[in-house]
Amino acid sequence: MKVNQQPSPQLPLIEQNKIDRNQSNEKAQSRVSSKSGTHSGTQVEISPEAQMMLQASELAKSAPDMRRDKVNELRERIQSGQYKVPAEQIADRMVDDHLLNDFGKNNL
Repeated sequence: MKVNQQPSPQLPLIEQNKIDRNQSNEKAQSRVSSKSGTHSGTQVEISPEAQMMLQASELAKSAPDMRRDKVNELRERIQSGQYKVPAEQIADRMVDDHLLNDFGKNNL
């Protein structure tokens, strides 16, 4: 367990910043070493599930935030008047959303 050190009153602020940067770099290097499997002679095993979660996370981060083809298709349908959502469906969704998010809260 590592305890964060408070700046020493004897050290000038610039020196303390250098120490803080070095500690940050050491932590980052430690994380890189841990991912590679060894750190200071200690071996780390990452479970297949954790590896799969890491791959899924990296894949999700690399995916685009929106599907442009779907957005363009919907935009064209809305502009041409072919995209219609029944008012009943909108009202049902609004009520469901209210019940899920605000039920039991007194927002008066």
